[in-house]
Amino acid sequence: MDEILDQLEYDAQNIAPKEYLQNACLEFKQYLKQVTNAKAGKNKPASGVAVEPRRQRLTLPAPKHDESMDPSCALSPGSSGPEPPITTKPNADGIVSKTTSSMPSENLRKYDLLCESIYQGIVANMANNAGEKGVVFPLLVLYTDVSILKCIDFISKQSAQQEDRRDQAVGVLHSLDKALIIAGGGLEPQRRDHIHHLINILTNRYDLKQQDSRHGPIAKDVEIQGAVPSPAIKLELRHSLKCPCPSYDTPPSLEKFQSMIKDLSKSTPFVIKNAISFWPALQPQQQQSNSNSADGSSSTPGQRNWQNLEYLRKKVGPHRLVPIEIGSRYTDDTWRQEYMEFGDYIDKVLIPSLKSPSEKEAGDVYYLAQHNLLLQVPELQDDFVVPDYAMASTGRTRKGGQDEEDVVVHHWIGPKGTVTPLHFDNNDNLLAQVAGAKYVRLYDPKYSVNLYPYPPDSQLPNTSQVDIEYPDAQKYPLFNDTPYVEAIIESGDLLYMPVSYLKPQ
Repeated sequence: MDEILDQLEYDAQNIAPKEYLQNACLEFKQYLKQVTNAKAGKNKPASGVAVEPRRQRLTLPAPKHDESMDPSCALSPGSSGPEPPITTKPNADGIVSKTTSSMPSENLRKYDLLCESIYQGIVANMANNAGEKGVVFPLLVLYTDVSILKCIDFISKQSAQQEDRRDQAVGVLHSLDKALIIAGGGLEPQRRDHIHHLINILTNRYDLKQQDSRHGPIAKDVEIQGAVPSPAIKLELRHSLKCPCPSYDTPPSLEKFQSMIKDLSKSTPFVIKNAISFWPALQPQQQQSNSNSADGSSSTPGQRNWQNLEYLRKKVGPHRLVPIEIGSRYTDDTWRQEYMEFGDYIDKVLIPSLKSPSEKEAGDVYYLAQHNLLLQVPELQDDFVVPDYAMASTGRTRKGGQDEEDVVVHHWIGPKGTVTPLHFDNNDNLLAQVAGAKYVRLYDPKYSVNLYPYPPDSQLPNTSQVDIEYPDAQKYPLFNDTPYVEAIIESGDLLYMPVSYLKPQ
């Protein structure tokens, strides 16, 4: 605890860009020290300062409004009377628990207020500085430290009202998830390891991988339909392609692959069939002696791991927060982002999308898109293997892209019919299809003028203004005659896409 408090003080004094954030952090640290002294019988904590979070939001999901989190409330505990008796005992996880007769929800509210204040500072700075990491990242670190401190303070206490504690534990888990989502990729490994350790403690102590009534009944043996198309469907799909890109039934060696992509002027997209069929995520599940497997998911013989939504629910955890894009396309004015519990995403989005078109309800598209789920949930790393092809040297990168030695992993998990607008990426890409099938169209960058990208100084300079499903020939006259290649990738396939190739997916 002392180490985190010291880090919080350092962050507040050295990197918090706004005076009100500095004051809030320092006052909060003083309050926590006074609480510690009070519990040791020394003195009571004094009054604190009010926090006035900034209201401006940009692209980060906005926290849901909670009337108990009035931003005008002070950080001090107020005059709530003497604290209840406390007893302490060590836990197997190495954190000393303090058993109280009631849950100190006031403490959690103060942490939430500080997190909200920092979050608003992050969003405001993103708006004012176009998301420059040098400006925003210090606040992300500060947000992470407060979330860690909140969790340590929570799990160091126990209460007789275990069910109430479980609900509050979910809220603490959400704070840690937000820290991983908005800052995880830039945090040093030690901080991420600390968060993952705390998440494991919360999950095990409060059984947070257990399904609860909020999510409704578990849908047994729910399978992602169409994950393995029949041979007849495969043949029909392939024959429907007018301009198919090259496809290889036998995976090339790493040396051969590197020679194929080395010369960008000659490099074209191509599909490698069954290149990732050995991944654990694609392995058939074995027949179980009872209705539940070792990880708690139901299964049927031959069903692949990531075809089974209950396998995913148990592996990730129903209460883990994930960032969801809401809207048909990210170019739409109504497009937005929100946080959603993974269990809710399965029950309210993925399972309903498996119904026949006549049964599906109309509404917004919810898409878990371009998110590093492995970084947030390390347990999933056992299901994947980074392809050796990702290590191939090309000797090139683009402005804004990662260094060549960096391998960046993202996941897309969505319902049927999700569409990504035509765009290009800053690096070479390998798109691995784990379940279902995906149609991809790709355009050579030499035709980019025909694709009408948004202006370079806009928020979407790498995206075409053309809706390729319903192109406006009068507004974009050059588009329809522009050459392209296309592919349908199925479960187990790998698609190589050279840097700057424009593709919807």
